[in-house]
Amino acid sequence: MYECALSTAGGSFLLYTLILILGAPLDSHHAHSALLAVHISTLTVWPVVHALGVPSIYESGTFARFRMTRLFCEFRPETPLERALVYPVAGTLLGAWCGVIPIPLDWDRPWQGYPLTPAVSSILGFILGGFASWLHSALLDTYDEVQQNHSAMAADTVTSKKKRKTKRTY
Repeated sequence: MYECALSTAGGSFLLYTLILILGAPLDSHHAHSALLAVHISTLTVWPVVHALGVPSIYESGTFARFRMTRLFCEFRPETPLERALVYPVAGTLLGAWCGVIPIPLDWDRPWQGYPLTPAVSSILGFILGGFASWLHSALLDTYDEVQQNHSAMAADTVTSKKKRKTKRTY
């Protein structure tokens, strides 16, 4: 838990800097920007560090050392657990990015306030990312099962043809 909290705090600082660079108000809304960074960091950093731990350069094996690079830079999750971690992170970041679209539309609605739309859309992105990971894993498992059944049926067909040939020859 200590690793998760420390990593989330570090991620919050990096996200706060990124939020300011991407156009958050510099003269006001500092607390709003900081809380948005903590919110997004909680959705993106905490689950990954809790499930996989903090990567170390002293881990044995290249695969374990570069797992985070493969997951988040190359976007290549290979197991259902990795998909369950990567897709919600991508959905959260994409949702927060798309959530700022209604802010400059000048409709003067209360729901258009600065941190509200990115926060809500990041939650929706997290949920949709989790659903997408579940759907992708379910479809891959179904495809694998169908392939196994198909190969088993093909093997049964080949053996039954061999049996027929042996019965016909006297």
